[in-house]
Amino acid sequence: MKKIIFITAMILMLTVLSGTAPARADTEFNTGNRAENLLQSVKGIANIQGLFSEEHSVNRREEPGNFPQDFTAPGYKNSVIAAHQPVLRDDREEEELLQDIIPADRIVLNDGKPRQDISPEEIAVKLGTSMAALSSLFFDMQKGRVDYERMKSSEEYAKYIKLSYNLKKMDLGRLKSREEKIAFWINLYNFMAIHGVIKLGIRNSVKEVRNFFKRVHYQIGDMFFSLDDIEHGILRGNRSYLIFRKGDRKFSYSVKQLEPRLHFALVCASVSCPPIDFYTSKKLDKELDMSVKRFFNSGGAIVDRKKNHISLSRLFKMYKSDFGKDQKERLQFIALYLYNEDDRKFLMENGEKLKIEYQDYDWSLNKP
Repeated sequence: MKKIIFITAMILMLTVLSGTAPARADTEFNTGNRAENLLQSVKGIANIQGLFSEEHSVNRREEPGNFPQDFTAPGYKNSVIAAHQPVLRDDREEEELLQDIIPADRIVLNDGKPRQDISPEEIAVKLGTSMAALSSLFFDMQKGRVDYERMKSSEEYAKYIKLSYNLKKMDLGRLKSREEKIAFWINLYNFMAIHGVIKLGIRNSVKEVRNFFKRVHYQIGDMFFSLDDIEHGILRGNRSYLIFRKGDRKFSYSVKQLEPRLHFALVCASVSCPPIDFYTSKKLDKELDMSVKRFFNSGGAIVDRKKNHISLSRLFKMYKSDFGKDQKERLQFIALYLYNEDDRKFLMENGEKLKIEYQDYDWSLNKP
């Protein structure tokens, strides 16, 4: 059934993109309205099956994580509008015109010249200091918001950007302990997402940039890491998605033992992501515990004991295998972090019997 609905939605989309959709005589029905109406038609069919909640994996029959799909507004709408605009004719070659429409796959954010006065040994420490300063100035830890507008024009942010260039000289082998690795990669992921939002001029959602999590990269040493590389390849140890193929050097820097609490520390620049924070290797365990508690007790897990029902963040559906082998184990994981003692006991004793409802995921930018 899902395949039929998906094919139907794609046919609707291709009909407009190819220009074969029936024309409307009234001038008000412009390309923007056609795109918007098509989007609503597709969503009306596809949302029932969850096809627009994330990118759908046919093999796994689930939404495989934070991979925003290509065909949702505003990026989808803009693509349809662009497809209907008259062909521009000038002196440029056809390849140059295509580059305007189809952006390069890799966007390297730290594409600048490294400072010579910073040694490879100092890079991680100086980056951490800069990140901590930005966190204190521009993060609302309670509401999980980032003040992108104030940050991008600040002196501290300019310093961070210049420091990010020095990642090209960093030796990842200097990260020795598991705690060092996890703290470093979580912080880098979060600031890399922020860097991407600001540099690419994102206003309302990371979905404005096609395949944001796959295309945005940092160069570290002589290797390039995307946000997906960091989350699924490094921090999740190449679980489920096989981001790193056999022989890929980047896999050697992966965290071998999965830390499920990382899902409540990684922030994908969206409202439904966990509240943003800064993490340290010395206090990592306590800091991760606090992040999980804050997330679950502020709406990420809502227990209704009378109805034998629990409402969960969609993160728990995206990464369910990271939290336990079955529903009972997964809900017991949640119970460990709930403040309400009655809810905690209820989940421990009745986890396998509860009906689970997954909350909608809001990809709106996590700005004030």
